[in-house]
Amino acid sequence: MDSRDVALQSVMPTVMVPRYSELEELATAGDRILMAANGVWLEVCRAWLYARVLVAKPSIIPVPYGQVSEVMRFGLASCQGQWPLNLSSRPEPDAQTSVLLGSSGINGRTSGG
Repeated sequence: MDSRDVALQSVMPTVMVPRYSELEELATAGDRILMAANGVWLEVCRAWLYARVLVAKPSIIPVPYGQVSEVMRFGLASCQGQWPLNLSSRPEPDAQTSVLLGSSGINGRTSGG
């Protein structure tokens, strides 16, 4: 296989959804295409989001794949227990750095500027 195809497939793999067993969710952050009997789906996993969304209607040709359903889950640990922050080992706050909460979000500021 051409090395460019290998690179593309490693970044965005395509998975055939099993017909007789459960599809395992992505365990780490990433994306993949799911080929299912009920269409082509995009699965996305981030530290703050897990989603499976339909991106193309099912084929009129019968395919030997299982079905999946739409999922949209927000929040920390959306990817099967993957936490983006380790709160138990947080460093002590620096005396010269403060975090200001404003209407536009969180802004990191230093006392020097």
